[in-house]
Amino acid sequence: MLTYIAFRIGCLMLPRLPARVYYAMAAFLATLAYLAAPGARRAVADNMRHVLGPQVGRDKLRQTVRAVFQHTARNYCELFSLPSLGREVERRLTVYGWEHIQGLRQQGKGIVIATAHLGNVDLAVQVLAARSIGTVVLAEPLRPRRLFELVRSLRESQGVSFLPVSVTSLKTAMRALKKGGMVAVACDRDVLGKGVRMSFFGEEATLPVGAVDLAAKTGAAILPAFSVRLPDGRFEIRVEPPLMVHASPNGSDFGRGARGASEPMEQIVACMEKHVRSHPEQWVVFERVWE
Repeated sequence: MLTYIAFRIGCLMLPRLPARVYYAMAAFLATLAYLAAPGARRAVADNMRHVLGPQVGRDKLRQTVRAVFQHTARNYCELFSLPSLGREVERRLTVYGWEHIQGLRQQGKGIVIATAHLGNVDLAVQVLAARSIGTVVLAEPLRPRRLFELVRSLRESQGVSFLPVSVTSLKTAMRALKKGGMVAVACDRDVLGKGVRMSFFGEEATLPVGAVDLAAKTGAAILPAFSVRLPDGRFEIRVEPPLMVHASPNGSDFGRGARGASEPMEQIVACMEKHVRSHPEQWVVFERVWE
């Protein structure tokens, strides 16, 4: 209830404020959250130990964890302001590797964007709507339901479709891919609890294989893509070369010995490791990824 009220206030207030003011507010609120949420702080610290390595010093670890809270607060400020951005979206986003998207679309292939909670995903995907590409994003369901609907209305304000991860949403995503559409999936958190054990930063973690399954069932290509925040407040998006998956109506058969299915997932994980390692302070995951 309190979170919902805070989000409603943010939606009303922040778009009316200059960016420098709401970013200053974000810094203050991030510090409060860091101090008031020891559980989240410990979860982020555990994740960062895996990314930064066991040799990381206490000061470096604390600094990185605080930075994760700071980036998260900025992301929320940008989310609240998203409906008023309009054409500003293109000015704030620079895309490298756009030719990979163009090439696959010219072939009429569906595209699964495999990404992670790095930078600001909510803002980054808006470049697709700005360039008139219909996109479905599979997002983690939020509770209560009205909080999810509020966040969803903000995310969809520029034309991107956000659906809660569910069986129904997966069917919608498959229909879009079979028609040559685009679907974005985060691959760094096992929201449904149906992932597989894989090496991630040198230690086993359970990761979702939804991106590979969608591609296998629809014949779509996978494009790993990641965003990072730049010092001037803009973002850059890096789109990696496409990964092809052997089409199968039963999905990827991951975990049943199908090497052709596991290889694309290993490549996705390698891409995630590369980009998260480059900007660990922008990997905004507040649940333990490793058991």
